[in-house]
Amino acid sequence: MINIYDYEPMSEIYGPGKRFVIWVQGCKLHCKGCWNTQMWSTNPKTLVAWNELFEMISEQKDIEGITLIGGEPMHQSDELVHLCEKVKELGLSVVLFTGYEIDELKRESEIALLAMSDIIIAGRYIEEQRNTFLQWRGSENQQVIFNTERYTDYIPNDANYCEIKLSEDGEMTISGFPDDLLVEELKK
Repeated sequence: MINIYDYEPMSEIYGPGKRFVIWVQGCKLHCKGCWNTQMWSTNPKTLVAWNELFEMISEQKDIEGITLIGGEPMHQSDELVHLCEKVKELGLSVVLFTGYEIDELKRESEIALLAMSDIIIAGRYIEEQRNTFLQWRGSENQQVIFNTERYTDYIPNDANYCEIKLSEDGEMTISGFPDDLLVEELKK
C-alpha cells in the first residue's frame, strides 16, 4: 500500500506537459521552512494499492506522465517502483521530487526508482536559499537532473508557477507557489 496525502489527475506545473501528480504522505527529513509540514507524519492518511493508482493513471487521457512528490517518495520506494514499472510500460514519463541527494540513496528500490525517473529534482529544501522563481524547485541548492534522453531538448523556464482549480461545487485548490498578492486577491 502507498500512503498518499493527495493526488491530482491533471496538472501542468510539476513537470513537462499534463501530469498525474501523487503527493505521498510521510517525510523524515523535516526541512526547516518546509511548506508541506502536513505531509511529514508517517501515520496513514490514505492507503492506496499501487495497482489502484495505476488504474486511475491509465484512465487519464492525454497525460505526459506522472509526478511523485511529497512528503518524501523515497520513504515508499518499494511500492512506488511497482507503480512506475507499469507507468513506463504505458510509455509515460516519471518525474521524481526527492529531498535526498542522489548519493544518499543506496537501497535497491531507491536506485530502481531513480533509474525509472526521467527527471529528478533532488536536494533538501534550504529556507535560507528559498527562491520560488525556479521551475520545479523551492531553493537554489536543489538540482534538476534530466536522467533519460526523453527530455534532452527540454529547457526549464524559471518562473513562479501556480495552478488554481475550481471544483464543480465551487471549492478552490491552489498548487505551486502563489505569491501573497495573488492569495489576497483570491480571498476577495
